[in-house]
Parts: sequence; structure tokens; C-alpha cells
Amino acid sequence: MSIPSVLKNIKALKGLSEDDCKAILENTSLDKIAKDQILFNEGDEGNALYIIRRGKVRIYKPATNGQEKIEIAILGEKQFFGEMALIANQKRSATAITVEDSELYVLTPKAFNVLIEKNPKMASRISEEFMRRLNENIRNDIS
Repeated sequence: MSIPSVLKNIKALKGLSEDDCKAILENTSLDKIAKDQILFNEGDEGNALYIIRRGKVRIYKPATNGQEKIEIAILGEKQFFGEMALIANQKRSATAITVEDSELYVLTPKAFNVLIEKNPKMASRISEEFMRRLNENIRNDIS
């Protein structure tokens, strides 16, 4: 499956034109990541959005002050993550680690901005996902 078809098959990215795909791909890489590799830690700078081509990634809040680690999600093929730090221009709110050998498309902030600028509907869908995840994180912090 080519990168443009993968991008077009992701719910939040539906509606990409070939030109949009090309603009995004100029700032995108496909990284092969082994199982149990930390992609980023809570508190890191948000420097990329990730799209899972193959594999699984666990998102969690690390254990602190005697509290247990909090599982947020296990994401799989065609799902994306890392957008929260880019949208909010804040540090990472959780840690991400591969659960199995994975292939991830890594979008730079520039590619993410091209995506948002060229596709207002897509910006809305990504913002909706951002809000859903933010609400979920708030609920996890409260419980």
C-alpha cells in the first residue's frame, strides 16, 4: 500500500487530494521501529505526528509518586497519535512505546501544518479527535 493510499484511508485524513498527499509526503518519513522502543516520553517536545502503518503503540502516563502507570490507549494500523502536542504547542502529555515491531509514518510539524492549512475539514476532524483525547486524559487524571 502506498503512502498516499494509507493517508487517504485514515478517517481523519479522508478527502486528501494527490497534491495534498505530495505536499505532506515531502516532510514525512516511514520509520521501522522495533518492539518495546519508546517513541517519546511525557514532557518531551512535540516534534511529530505519527500514523501507524503496521504494528501497535501503547500510550500511557508513567507511574509517579507511588501511583501506578495509567494506560491511555493501544493504537493499531491506520490510527494516529502525537497530534495533541502539535495542536496545543505543548510538551507531550503521555509516553508512547511500540508494543510490537511497527512501521510508522512520521509527519513533521511542517507537514502537519500543510495538512491543516490545505484542508479545513480535516483540521476540524483532527481537532475533534484532539478534544476527545483531551477529555479522556482529564477523566484519567481525575480517577
